[in-house]
Amino acid sequence: MKSRAVGRFWRLYDGLPAEIRRAADKQFVLWLNNPRHRSLRFKQVRPNLWSARVTDEVASHWKKFGIGSGLTNC
Repeated sequence: MKSRAVGRFWRLYDGLPAEIRRAADKQFVLWLNNPRHRSLRFKQVRPNLWSARVTDEVASHWKKFGIGSGLTNC
């Protein structure tokens, strides 16, 4: 699966506490290696919107881009 982040994502990411950024980085590497890993709780929440857990309190939301090409963070 491919992934890309839009400019808005980086602005929001930069504003997160360091602890949450580290958790997000860890979960992203886990997702790259195994998108179905249980700890991610990766799921479709709407036809074109997906969610993955960063921590118990924080989720990352993704939209599909292209036909079967991957996800972009929103």
